[in-house]
Amino acid sequence: MSDTRLGGGDTSTDARADWIASTTIGGVLARSAAQRPDHDAAVFPTSRETHAEAYAASERVARALHAHGVGRGDVVAILMPNCHAFVHAFFGCALLGARALLVNARYKTHEL
Repeated sequence: MSDTRLGGGDTSTDARADWIASTTIGGVLARSAAQRPDHDAAVFPTSRETHAEAYAASERVARALHAHGVGRGDVVAILMPNCHAFVHAFFGCALLGARALLVNARYKTHEL
């Protein structure tokens, strides 16, 4: 009997093991925007955003980063509170192939 939990099992014999395709973090957002464009992707106390809206905004961030010379493999530090712009920056980096370095917004100056 094969184990279908994450990281286990014989994928050649277990049809349930293909429950998720191998992809990137940016690919996850792109796929969810294509499959469920009108479903909520990010919900904050005062606002909501669908998968399609989050994907479109993240693509704009990726293009802006690229226009500023950021490319695949580059590191982009993100210092901001939890908000839609954070989601866009994180996924924008992922779509571009850049690495997001998440900096805690609660750090004090001397901790940075």
